[in-house]
Amino acid sequence: MGVSAEAFGEKPKNLRLVSVNQNPRDKNRFLRLIKRQYPSLLVILLAISGLITMNVTEFRIGVYILASAVGLATLFRLTWTRFAVGWLAVRHRALDGAILLGLTIALVVLAIVVPA
Repeated sequence: MGVSAEAFGEKPKNLRLVSVNQNPRDKNRFLRLIKRQYPSLLVILLAISGLITMNVTEFRIGVYILASAVGLATLFRLTWTRFAVGWLAVRHRALDGAILLGLTIALVVLAIVVPA
């Protein structure tokens, strides 16, 4: 069990559910979040279209679209700043780029190897 701050004569700090830089009453906060995350959302929409194409029409074309989505994520992560890519930044830039590039190559090889 933890010891409260009041036991040491300190005022307890209020926990904030939102960022210090954001006003929770601001109605445009969600729109700013979407605008800031548009690289991630673009990659997600392209990946979803690849998965739908894979299931509905032709598998190979869908895998190429999915590989292009991961390739776009690689390009974003390697060229843009950590703040600009938003949710695409998971670890260090080089590690994220290597993992995404390896996944892109694996998807392209999968699309080539799978028989029509």
